[in-house]
Amino acid sequence: MYINRDWKDRSVVDSWRSIQKGDTVLVYCTGTVEPHPSQLSHIMTVDQVELSDEKAILRFGESTELRQPMTREEILERIESGEFSEGMRGCGRQGFNFCRVTESDLEIILKWSESKEIKEGIEVDRESLLNKYLVKFPERIETGLKIIEPSDVLPEGAGIPDIVCKDGNGNYVVVELKSGEASYDALGQIASYKGAIMTKVKGKVRGIIVASTFDPKILFGAEITDPQGIRLAELKKYTVNFTIEDAQ
Repeated sequence: MYINRDWKDRSVVDSWRSIQKGDTVLVYCTGTVEPHPSQLSHIMTVDQVELSDEKAILRFGESTELRQPMTREEILERIESGEFSEGMRGCGRQGFNFCRVTESDLEIILKWSESKEIKEGIEVDRESLLNKYLVKFPERIETGLKIIEPSDVLPEGAGIPDIVCKDGNGNYVVVELKSGEASYDALGQIASYKGAIMTKVKGKVRGIIVASTFDPKILFGAEITDPQGIRLAELKKYTVNFTIEDAQ
C-alpha cells in the first residue's frame, strides 16, 4: 500500500486522477527502506485507488522484485543519453513522490532486470563447467594433484568444498572455484574447510582459490599463515580462450 497526503499538489494531481486499477507502477524506495535504499526495486500492479480530501491511497496486487535494482544515478545517466523519457527524472527526486513515465521506460527497466538474471545464469553454468573440467583434469590446477572424495576427509556438517585433492607430497588440498571475481568471503570458506579437515586427518592442509579475478583484499589476507605454517590460500587465475580455425 502507498499513501500520499499531498496528492492535490498541482505537480501530481493530474497523475493521481488518471491512475486506474490494473495500471503498472514502478516503485522507487527511499534511503531508509531496506534492502533497496535509494533504488528502483519493484514493479507492481494497481489493485485499488482511493482518493479523498485528506489522502490518496494505492493498494497493489501483483508485485515483481527487479533482479537488478536501479539507482537514481543510473536513471539520470539514461535520461541524459536519451534512453529514458524526461518523466523518469522525477523518480527518486526528494519530495517528488509521484510521476508519470512511458511504456518504453518500463520496457527498458524490464530488459535491465532480465540481463541480471541471464548474467547470473551464465555465472552458475560457468562455475559448474569449470568444476567438471578441473575434476577431470586436476593437473591443470597443479601438477601432481589427485582427486579424493570430500566425505573421506571432512566431518559431518562441515559442508562440501568444490574440489578436494592430495598433492604430490601427500598434503591435502581444498580448492574453491569462483566463476568471476573471488570476494573476500572466499578466504573464510577456505579457512573453514581447512580447519574441518584438520580435525579429521593428520597431515598438512593447503587451500587454493581459482577465479578469473580477485578482490584486492584477498591478496593480503591470503598471505596469513595457518597453525601448520602454510599460507591461508594460494590464488590461481583462470582465463577462457576460444580459437576459430578453418574446417578444411
